[in-house]
Amino acid sequence: MTISIRTFRDSFHNAVFGKTKTNYPTREEIESLFKISLIYKDIYCMLPFQHRSIKPIIMDMKSKNLPEAVMICAEILHKALCELQKSTDGNIPMFIIPLPSSPIRKMQKGFNQCESLAKALETNFKYITVRNLLRKNLWSGFREQKASSRSERLNLTSDQFQIRNTTKHDLKAMYIIIDDVVTTGSTLRAAINAMQKAGFMNVAGLAIAH
Repeated sequence: MTISIRTFRDSFHNAVFGKTKTNYPTREEIESLFKISLIYKDIYCMLPFQHRSIKPIIMDMKSKNLPEAVMICAEILHKALCELQKSTDGNIPMFIIPLPSSPIRKMQKGFNQCESLAKALETNFKYITVRNLLRKNLWSGFREQKASSRSERLNLTSDQFQIRNTTKHDLKAMYIIIDDVVTTGSTLRAAINAMQKAGFMNVAGLAIAH
């Protein structure tokens, strides 16, 4: 599934693309690389993380929470969300869930980049974000996932997430859990599994890059 991103707003493009960061990609570069792919069951991504034009944006958003990087990534997510929404029943509402980080990890960094992405999607594209439904367990922050081996990541289970207040939410709605980068897909898979076990029928993961 490919998506044209020629509809990027000119004001957005002029304010962000190539202006404040010369190593950020142009509109044309993103368009040439952009493709929604189902990389694992229920998990989609759009861009190659290691590409020289993509990695700088992701790292500035992931590590520094830079507003211009967050905005570019939010715009990319928006284009993918529009396509995913077209592929579903138009009568089913769609909600965004930022993939939660553990309380320890968030305290160490001072932010959760997925929450920043959700905020940008809310503010600029009017998506509805569901907060405090999916929560990561405290113990999952004691060892950063990036320090785990591939086999250890693949063995992660949905027990690392808790589901709260299910009675307040529509179990038949579409819930998209957004993330920045997917490697093995184990964390997103665990989050999706947790929601499905709680009775949510339509859950998918969407990451910017793989």
